[in-house]
Amino acid sequence: MPRLPSPSLPRLPFGPDPLRRVRLPRNLASVTTSGEEEPPRSAGMTKASVDRIWRAGVDLYRSGVHPALQLCVRRNGHVVIDRAIGHARGNGPQDPPDVEKVPVTTDTPFCVYSTSKGMAATTVALARARGLLDYDERVATYWPEFAQAGKEKILVRWLFSHRAGLAAIDRPVTLQDVYAWDPVIDALAAQKPLWEPNSTHGYHVGTYGWLAGEVIKRAVAGCDGVLVVLAPMGVHHYASGTAQAVLDYADPGARLVFSCGWHITRDGQDVYSWKIKVLVNIVGRLARLARVVDLDDQVEATRRVFASDTRWTVVRGSDLEEGESQGLPVWSRHVGDPILESNMTRRVDFALFMVAALENDELVHEAPAIVGCKTSSALAHAAGT
Repeated sequence: MPRLPSPSLPRLPFGPDPLRRVRLPRNLASVTTSGEEEPPRSAGMTKASVDRIWRAGVDLYRSGVHPALQLCVRRNGHVVIDRAIGHARGNGPQDPPDVEKVPVTTDTPFCVYSTSKGMAATTVALARARGLLDYDERVATYWPEFAQAGKEKILVRWLFSHRAGLAAIDRPVTLQDVYAWDPVIDALAAQKPLWEPNSTHGYHVGTYGWLAGEVIKRAVAGCDGVLVVLAPMGVHHYASGTAQAVLDYADPGARLVFSCGWHITRDGQDVYSWKIKVLVNIVGRLARLARVVDLDDQVEATRRVFASDTRWTVVRGSDLEEGESQGLPVWSRHVGDPILESNMTRRVDFALFMVAALENDELVHEAPAIVGCKTSSALAHAAGT
């Protein structure tokens, strides 16, 4: 069937708009700003695809439902769209036409809602990918107290697709209850679903984080090892925030194995080649300005790890290459040691070293710099010992 045009309700010549729409400026360019953007090809995209994405955002703004819109698209670490359109204030549906209007920018702060749901869902997906969680298992398998009031057969899949019938808590909770966590969890475990589970969808606006958080908490209970990649992404506090979260919430006594690059130093005794110095001091700073990589934040992340009293290991990786495993890499305490001269490790072997470190107590409170065991420098070291 041909697509029919959407009906449009014209504005009244006087009085407020019945749909509470904002007034659109004649020249949208006058209320559009852009931040630093990279060429679409740097992210494997075309200009046409980027334009299509932004056009969808502009169409949303044209609806008049929102006074402003910010859109940032990052793909493979490259920001291809960083734009804003509309007004930060002065063009609300009840603002008079002559009030001062302040355009929105890419740096205008906004109060946002439900952003943590995406993070919670990502964590759930990671737990499932690592075999810690099964979408088709009953929630009560992980959370036995949940099997009350008709919730015994609710599947994990239903819970995370907003079909469990627990869209709201059926009793009053205080701010102290929210901070304490367990009172809210107990209330959700005890209450009856608001509708027949899986019979329909209902946005779990105020409960999703509690439900997801408790299931993940139960699913990973007893895990005594944590592998963490301190990726130096060009996002504020990405690596340091990740490290701090692990240090704060990992079980006491858990083995924590972090990964980073050779440029990290623990005691200042590392000796770096001119290539690494250029990479860190020049390329690293330019990458930070472009919001692609933030090596300084990775340094801050490892500083926090080194200062903690946890059972940590920080694995410092050389350059990486693809290929079949060559075996467990060899390591040394300081970059610049002859055994590390080859500066190359198979990517799969880097991962193997991190996993092996979980059970190697000799590496607790060490920051081993690694290199492939079949590289020329590693073989030369082995021949001379």
